[in-house]
Amino acid sequence: MKKQVLVVLACCGVFMAAGLPGAGAGSDGTTVCDQNTQTFSGTTTNLIVRIGGYCAIDNATITQDLVVQNGASTDVTNSSIGYDETIDGDSNDTLTNSTVGHDVKVQWASQLVTGLATIGNDLIATHPASIQIGGTGGRTTVGHDVLINGSPGPPQKADFAFDSLCDLSVGNDLLMTNRWVNFGFTIGDGCGGQPDTVGHDLVVTNDEALASHHFGPSELDVGDIQVGNDATFSGNSAVPGGYLEFNDNTIAGDATCSKNTPSITGDAADGPNNVGGTNNGCP
Repeated sequence: MKKQVLVVLACCGVFMAAGLPGAGAGSDGTTVCDQNTQTFSGTTTNLIVRIGGYCAIDNATITQDLVVQNGASTDVTNSSIGYDETIDGDSNDTLTNSTVGHDVKVQWASQLVTGLATIGNDLIATHPASIQIGGTGGRTTVGHDVLINGSPGPPQKADFAFDSLCDLSVGNDLLMTNRWVNFGFTIGDGCGGQPDTVGHDLVVTNDEALASHHFGPSELDVGDIQVGNDATFSGNSAVPGGYLEFNDNTIAGDATCSKNTPSITGDAADGPNNVGGTNNGCP
């Protein structure tokens, strides 16, 4: 019985330490970012940035997971995360000159900015506010899929939603689906630097370009992407005054464009898509 009591007390001690604002490493190697210094460097098993907190993570080695809790913010530079980075709701993260071994998961109304970053497996964003790839300079490489789905609630209740996916290399599929944006989104086109590359399929479907109170109608702009297999741009829409572009892509397989309102347009600098397979309605 005494041994069991000691085990329970030891476990409770770990949780109590993790709950303190300036807590360090627990017995399982988990560290909570100190909110007195708001910085972390060195090595730990897991790192937690507590609710509403901030942590500048530099020259760090996190052998397993980084967890950014609700309403928190981080700047990750010159660091490695062995497995997952999870960015909880209404949070902000920058990932620069850093690597994540497995997945980056972005939750409701959160923002991710990357530059010169490597994600070993998937980038999964569920109802994010903004995904800005290439925003801090340098190519971002994702080993498997980029999956961006949905937006944070009804448009009238959100401050903003937009995306810019530039200087991006995706090993497998890139999906942008069921998303409304009131500041538009750009994938590849007009980014400068190296073209975006997608190893397998590019899917942009059921997305809406809405209007913002400050800048008016927005657009969905997808172009200058090298696609290793098929590309689909279908079921997308823009409010009056907004527009849809799907031009200048090099697609090894089939291209499908259908049920878009208004029709896909392009400016004088845009060329048609170069389609190796069957072109089903794309410019």
